[in-house]
Amino acid sequence: ADFLLPLLKVTQRDRKAVLGQPLEMGLVRIRGPAFAAWAMSGASIKVVDMAALTDKRCHRDRSYAFTSFGGFADMPAVQYVLTSNGDKSTPTSKVMWRLDAYRPIRVYLNFRSERHLSSTGVLAWVRSGAWSQSDVRSTVS
Repeated sequence: ADFLLPLLKVTQRDRKAVLGQPLEMGLVRIRGPAFAAWAMSGASIKVVDMAALTDKRCHRDRSYAFTSFGGFADMPAVQYVLTSNGDKSTPTSKVMWRLDAYRPIRVYLNFRSERHLSSTGVLAWVRSGAWSQSDVRSTVS
């Protein structure tokens, strides 16, 4: 994200003293994270670089791991939202996670199988939004 130094409040007396004087400004551009994530359940959630997933765990609270990152392995700078598997019990009528994007991002929802999509009620939710199916090869766990 881009950050600018805040404007300082200048009193009327100070304004008279600096009128007509050159103004010096400094801008700093700091490249921050693309987004942040929160679990509405309060469970632990973390945004990590996919390349940094050394133990390749799928969830923070489970031991099973990815055996393949699929098509995501070929994408540069992919970030993964490492979530609690327990959040899967969140009803589809409730918000499970919140993502705050600080610049344009592309979000992929990766389901382990068609069953995980269709038998949970998530398919209706996906169809009701602006989601579209991707050609990216899915992860394998």
